[in-house]
Amino acid sequence: MDGLSCIIANSVEACRLPMGKSMPAEYVALNTCERNELYTFARSIDAPAMETEVLELKGKTAAVHLLRVAAGLDSRIVGEPHVLGQVRRAFADAESQRTSGTMLAALFRSALRAGRRVRSETALNAACESVVTLATQRLVDALDSLQSRRIGIVGTGEVASGLAKALIAAGVRELVVFSRSENRIREANRWERTTAMPMSSLGGVISKLDALVACSHVTEPILGDADLARCDERFVVLDLGSPANVGELARLSVTRLDELKRIAPKSQVVAAEQIVAEELDRLQQWFSHRKIAKSIARMVREANLPPQRSTPTLHARIMRAKAQVAA
Repeated sequence: MDGLSCIIANSVEACRLPMGKSMPAEYVALNTCERNELYTFARSIDAPAMETEVLELKGKTAAVHLLRVAAGLDSRIVGEPHVLGQVRRAFADAESQRTSGTMLAALFRSALRAGRRVRSETALNAACESVVTLATQRLVDALDSLQSRRIGIVGTGEVASGLAKALIAAGVRELVVFSRSENRIREANRWERTTAMPMSSLGGVISKLDALVACSHVTEPILGDADLARCDERFVVLDLGSPANVGELARLSVTRLDELKRIAPKSQVVAAEQIVAEELDRLQQWFSHRKIAKSIARMVREANLPPQRSTPTLHARIMRAKAQVAA
């Protein structure tokens, strides 16, 4: 799997390679509210210049990471049901733009197969609901009913939009969404029963809300005691951020992401890990056979040359290829 790489960063910008000679022949971007990952395949590529810290995985380690992501084993809540669709969309986008290439296509198809098998052959997804489901249930438990409630949401990403749909379906009277992006504010204003406004407006309306859910993709807390000063002690605060969106509060209690998590049954995790291992083995065989096939094709071409033009090392190459197949 030489040439395979995965860049993991805390922002979409950090996962963008510079255009030009350093651009790999194959690349797939997996960018969601929780993930910023760029998968590349290239025999030789200059390391992209990046201002933010990134984690780079290579070869087999990168492949294992994607298979675990698609299987739901590397999510904030183990068994997260939405991640497989996110991987599928990222691959479909790359295919439509013709950037996935042969090698990454094989990798992503293996990951998608692993995810589908985990869903059909284990109860991992059924055992652990999504962040949206757990957050909605927490609000119902805290407020008794959502029928006449006004709920604030900080953020407009995938978790925020999913939560908005769930809360509307649960009967919430009004959603008030806060964002720093004017484009996102315009987009959120089209959501059903939703009023979107700038983050700077939070202090003026928070006292009229029954609860606040923070699910913005940030690197450090953006809410604190000063922002929630007008709320009484019964005010419900959920922090779905990772890292946290809400700092430590003196008066109010915060339900954080870790408290919402449900531990998946160990037996289901083990079963999912086994599926990942099987799909990784199948993928490694594909990479190995493809490499050997190229060698064999070259040797066949050389074998068909006139004797005076044949390479003297043809026999040695055949023996090495046989040894690779046996291994």
